[in-house]
Amino acid sequence: MAKRVLKRRRVDKLASLRAYEVRMMSLSDNIFEQLEDQWLSSYDVFDTISHIDCQSEIDVRYKSDVDNSIFRLYRVCLERGVTPRGITSERIRAGERMAALPNEELDCIVYCGIHNSFALKKRTVFGLSPQDRRYIDMEEAKDQYGRTNKFANAN
Repeated sequence: MAKRVLKRRRVDKLASLRAYEVRMMSLSDNIFEQLEDQWLSSYDVFDTISHIDCQSEIDVRYKSDVDNSIFRLYRVCLERGVTPRGITSERIRAGERMAALPNEELDCIVYCGIHNSFALKKRTVFGLSPQDRRYIDMEEAKDQYGRTNKFANAN
């Protein structure tokens, strides 16, 4: 029996985030009403960013290496006329939330991240899904000695 060779793929982060943004723009307005005056939370961020500071964070992060789905979702919310309270982290260390929010604000958090089995968080319609993933073509290339190097042209 011949050994099966698996093809290695790398995710194109910016193309995946663009596909996610397009999918979010295609959702109905009724779905986005859930995010009005709510905190958007994810494991992708480590701090709390209020609505006042979010636009400057989006401008700095957009189409860079530190861009992620929660900032893209916030950007889509603003384009659609929905105003969330801000972005906060879902991370917990030693039983306490890493991102400081007053106790009365904890009821206004909507989880918008990917599936997390350890924290029992399920992906919602606002989370990055497998259909949003885009991959970099991994072409075979030859090095200076004529050997095939499958990962030479990967960006």
